[in-house]
Amino acid sequence: MNKQEFEEQLKDIFHVTNEQLEQFETYKKYLQEQNKIHNLTRLDGEDVIYADYFFNSIYPYKDLDFEHINKVLDVGSGSGIPGIALKILFPHIELTIVESVNKKIKFMQGLCELLKFEHVYFINKRAEELEHKYKNYFDLVTARAVANLRILLELLIPYMKMTGICVIPKGIKVNEEMQDAKQIIRKLKIELFEEIKYESISKHKEFVLLFKKNAETPSIYPRKWKSIINEEEN
Repeated sequence: MNKQEFEEQLKDIFHVTNEQLEQFETYKKYLQEQNKIHNLTRLDGEDVIYADYFFNSIYPYKDLDFEHINKVLDVGSGSGIPGIALKILFPHIELTIVESVNKKIKFMQGLCELLKFEHVYFINKRAEELEHKYKNYFDLVTARAVANLRILLELLIPYMKMTGICVIPKGIKVNEEMQDAKQIIRKLKIELFEEIKYESISKHKEFVLLFKKNAETPSIYPRKWKSIINEEEN
């Protein structure tokens, strides 16, 4: 996917302005520049950035009603995907990014300064270490390519409002991961209300899983990392 194809897709799907297109171009150039120094991502070729880094990361969110989404949590954003890309598309959102690798936090801070963003907050911690004040706080919680579904749900759901939505993009092993997550889905009192299948720009089968809460998340969640990994109860 070249620059022209990428911009045409953004105009067609997200109805972006020229200013937003310029912001994506600023993002791309800064990513390529900093990647030579800090090795932030393997996706650093121009066409690859447009297709696999930008477009594939934002496509799963295209049908969400962002008019009713204000507070967004992105866990394990790495070098800004999907959080900062969503902020470009929906500048009104208050974005909180949780990333445990300090060099990636610094990269994203520098990027947001370039883009002159407000209301973007960075937390240099693991998701399970977030302060209690963030529980039941976000309208949208999401993560991409961070861990398997069972782990992601425990890391995300406690921070989602009762009226919120959890969005998790997944690949072809989605059925296997759903089977593995059955127990935690029950314990977190959530349900899958939509599964969207689509073909990525690179012709891979991809899925978007949308979860909602049926009741308040039990206070023990998220547990400490060792317990999450071992599926132990506190």
